[in-house]
Amino acid sequence: PVRLRSSGQTNLYEWHGTASDRADALPQRAARDIVDALRQGVVPERHLDRLVVGQESFRRHLTELLTHVRDGRSEFKFLRGPYGAGKTFLCSWLREQAFETAFAVSTVRIGPDQPLSDLPIFFSGLVDGLRTPEKRDASALADILESWLLRIHRSTAATEGLSAFAPESRERLADLVKERIEEELARLAGVDPGFAPALRAFYQARLEKKPDLAATALAWLRGSRALPADVRRETVLKGLDSVTGGRRNLLPWPVSI
Repeated sequence: PVRLRSSGQTNLYEWHGTASDRADALPQRAARDIVDALRQGVVPERHLDRLVVGQESFRRHLTELLTHVRDGRSEFKFLRGPYGAGKTFLCSWLREQAFETAFAVSTVRIGPDQPLSDLPIFFSGLVDGLRTPEKRDASALADILESWLLRIHRSTAATEGLSAFAPESRERLADLVKERIEEELARLAGVDPGFAPALRAFYQARLEKKPDLAATALAWLRGSRALPADVRRETVLKGLDSVTGGRRNLLPWPVSI
């Protein structure tokens, strides 16, 4: 428990008892973050289960949808309500529940600078907003891709009987992993043939420890529209212009870089 006294812009906290008094007691820093967020009129980032009241049927339904999605399906849901009805709070609560069950989550704020009608811009915002339980303060796209590529790298090495990180098998394994990437992303080829090459470039850059190439490939995957021509010429992405033919795809990855 905490007692709060405010004087102007200053908060005075008086703590009563210790964290060991209750098994479910919050750390003092977490409790302070909640109090500060409420005082500023915003939804706290974490521990929303401590604050949620009512809406049991909605929360139960949303939790069931998470389970549904975890099984490889998809869902789309609108929340509608008047100002102050708790839409933001409920979405934030759902976000925290998703994190606790190892989901990647993206939050996108639609507005004049990021309209829903401009799919390339919306896609870029969607990817930039990606967060994971381990990385909540910045885009987790690179972490997600590296985790996926590492899984493919290790499984390919095991299948081929190669050492995953031995120098003598590095070149052979890299070629096999690139083929595997093509196979995994074959279903996207008809929509955007540039996605797999960009992901292969990212993988190769990580292997060869070329941060500039990795950053360029990652920028393309994020939907960046500002990739300089001289940078393109120095990467394996230079062939994507001819592959995509300058058209605009249904999926909003940039198609003319």
